[in-house]
Amino acid sequence: MLAAGALMSVFIVPSLTRALGFGPGYVIAYDVGGLVLGAVGLALTLLANVLSHAFALQSELDEIF
Repeated sequence: MLAAGALMSVFIVPSLTRALGFGPGYVIAYDVGGLVLGAVGLALTLLANVLSHAFALQSELDEIF
């Protein structure tokens, strides 16, 4: 959710405001804070995925031994 919200604020919101007629004058707003939040959100999602697979593997190994 963090990554999706940040990427929407960088790419979709400026396009919608421009389409409505009172936009910022540019197509994509390269907001550094939004891009950083998007990158952190994606990194946390990938880390959570890796940790869940590691936990499943650890529990499988515990059953074997």
